[in-house]
Amino acid sequence: MTQSSEFTVDYVESMGVRFSQKGVAHMEGGQRLWFVPKEKIRYVTLRHGYQAERPLVQTLFSAALILIGLYPLPHLILWAFAGGKAYDVEFLLLLLIPLGAWFLKDGLKRGLYFELTLVDEGRRKIPLQRPLEFVMLKWIITQAEALGYVINRGGEG
Repeated sequence: MTQSSEFTVDYVESMGVRFSQKGVAHMEGGQRLWFVPKEKIRYVTLRHGYQAERPLVQTLFSAALILIGLYPLPHLILWAFAGGKAYDVEFLLLLLIPLGAWFLKDGLKRGLYFELTLVDEGRRKIPLQRPLEFVMLKWIITQAEALGYVINRGGEG
């Protein structure tokens, strides 16, 4: 019986991204959020910038949620001091304020991410999670390149 001194890696996973022989996956809490097959990826770029997939759309959506949540506020303040009628819907609309604030915070978050440039000219972003350790990042890139991925280093998004 012979043992091979070759050690092959099936996949490398860290900081919310998994590179494998089959493709690249965005991971969170050990669960795969989405997956792009390797044959659909032209190249991968490590970038710094807004980590949201579409930050402008997310910012506008969060602003709309906050404004809708603020709409009943003057009436509820008037109701609290002068009396009158307050409706359940007005109180429920107030819950849109923290939801919109959370979307806004998430949409404007900046940091490192992997940008996948696809064969069909599309792009996907995988934000890197956790505090960044450059030694770990360099290891991930080296392992991903060993799996056959072309990774460009650096760039503002």
